[in-house]
Amino acid sequence: MKHLSLSLVLLLCVLVATGCDRNVKVTGNVAFSDGKPLSTGQVVFENEKISAMGKLSEDGSYTLGTDKENNGLPRGKYRVFITGAVTYGEAPPLPTDMYGRRTSVSPLAPSISLIDRKYLSVETSGLEVDIQGARTYDITVEKP
Repeated sequence: MKHLSLSLVLLLCVLVATGCDRNVKVTGNVAFSDGKPLSTGQVVFENEKISAMGKLSEDGSYTLGTDKENNGLPRGKYRVFITGAVTYGEAPPLPTDMYGRRTSVSPLAPSISLIDRKYLSVETSGLEVDIQGARTYDITVEKP
């Protein structure tokens, strides 16, 4: 009986300890102040130990994941930023040489940021969150 009680206590300790390290589900939406969703890019939560990312859907929603898509992140304090929120203009025409032949170098289309550049970095975004359990974290962004 004594061994059974000790085994149950040890099992309880293991369950409590593993529960503290489990990832929690974090979802949210990113939208402009007029309510229109930001439908391209990624939301990134990071601290000194870990980084989690969620790809934005057409409706502006995201779900965070670390090493696997949508697997959440550990509890803790995070700084938040948004990447890849760009659209592309038209690529300039291919350059030609002095004989009118097109060169092999293809110019890239210019990228245009859809959000204020301050959201592109943890140092300037001003977005911080303390994750202690599953939650929804909605973000309102400004246009450039």
